[in-house]
Amino acid sequence: MRSPSHEARSAPWDETIVSLFDLHRIRVTQEGVVFVLALGLFALFAATLHNFLTAGNLIALVRSVSILGVLGLAMGMVVIGRGIDLAMVAIMVVSVSWVLSLATHSGLPLGWGLLIGAAFAAGAGLISGLLIAYAVVPAVFTTSAIGLVVYGVGRAWLFKVDVQNTPIDSEFFRVLGNAEIVGGRYRSSHLAGLLY
Repeated sequence: MRSPSHEARSAPWDETIVSLFDLHRIRVTQEGVVFVLALGLFALFAATLHNFLTAGNLIALVRSVSILGVLGLAMGMVVIGRGIDLAMVAIMVVSVSWVLSLATHSGLPLGWGLLIGAAFAAGAGLISGLLIAYAVVPAVFTTSAIGLVVYGVGRAWLFKVDVQNTPIDSEFFRVLGNAEIVGGRYRSSHLAGLLY
């Protein structure tokens, strides 16, 4: 039996405060932690960096991050299939850089360059898949090695500079970058940023 002095000390508002801060009810997940960290970094940068919250900077951020969304979708498909592919970034970078290098410096039409780049990426994936499926080399080692080989081959023989520009006379990129959506209120680059 509790003493009257103990009951007098425990007021109803104490229980309310304890129930508000009951950490056992909060379910912590990886997604939640990443989301909270992202919000915290965004708030920190907004408070400390000059012009961080300007429209131009936010659009530049969305454009820069959109490629990570594409890679994230591809990696999600691999992980759902219970696999791992560490070569995805290297294959994407080398194949796209080679396409732009062919179209800009070699004068090859962009369509042919895209076909060559797609064939290169498919070939690298095929070699990786054959090594994993038939040579029974673990995926983590195979894809790590393929990524290093692909990047090394790309830097040595396929393109010479790190930054590739799109061809100046490319109608495809001009239309893609300047397309207007919803009666001209939004550009296609804004829509791409919102999707990713």
